[in-house]
Amino acid sequence: MCARPAGAGSGVGGLRKLRVSLWVKSRDQTDDRKGNLLLRSAQEGNLRGLRRLLEKEGCNINYRDGFYWTAVMCAAYAGQAEAVRYLLSRGAAWVGVCEAQGRDAMDLAEEAGHENVVEVLRECETARPPTREPRRPPAERKFCAVCQAHYSEDTVELHERSTAHLFNRRDPLPPTRYHIPETNVGFQLMVKGGWDREAGLGPEGSGRRFPVQTILKRDQKGLGFRSDLKPKVTHFDANDPSSVAQPSEPRPRAERAVTVGKREARRREAKEKAWERDLRTYMNLDL
Repeated sequence: MCARPAGAGSGVGGLRKLRVSLWVKSRDQTDDRKGNLLLRSAQEGNLRGLRRLLEKEGCNINYRDGFYWTAVMCAAYAGQAEAVRYLLSRGAAWVGVCEAQGRDAMDLAEEAGHENVVEVLRECETARPPTREPRRPPAERKFCAVCQAHYSEDTVELHERSTAHLFNRRDPLPPTRYHIPETNVGFQLMVKGGWDREAGLGPEGSGRRFPVQTILKRDQKGLGFRSDLKPKVTHFDANDPSSVAQPSEPRPRAERAVTVGKREARRREAKEKAWERDLRTYMNLDL
């Protein structure tokens, strides 16, 4: 009896899975084998082998081995100028392509002393057409009727939020608030009399619009002395009794009887000592 392969399963389904896995493994091994043949053909300068692998078998021209070597690197390090020229004509990449130690094809050719390979690489580099950036279409010129000018913003919403557009709109200023209701009789009489509520007082509207702000002066320290109070138009509410109240003066500090007694005792003791000292001095006694 034949031993069943491990993991094959039972029946036709398991045999089919085994065949698929073996086919995938053999395909990967074939790709590595083709890649190694490509690197070897480039190193030996075998143009026939290179053409067969690239043109007929469809091998990847930029295949890398475990050390990140490509066919161009192998041919350049071995001094195979024709192989390098053929690989470059097929579109092999070498600019910016480095092996594990950071060397590209030109570095390897210079290290090995193959000047002919270096010339081939330089010719290919200079003959490469410069990459042109795609031309951007000119920005669409947009006209703003409010600004009477063209603008460069991407959308209309962005332009309408710009400072230039807001300035050119010349929106009216918000109405002035006088902090009195419009139902006030005096306010209505002034409006009916032709007063412009956005202008000042007077026939030409050049007067003041708001009352003069003052600082409440309730001491005798002179004008401007320590005036750290905030100017106000109205300092008191209606019918506020504090508006006519006299400012309270600081009362003198009242000393307690105990404090007065101790102070008087110390004063008397000092007076007696001074009298005794003067008496001794007067009598010329030894101190």
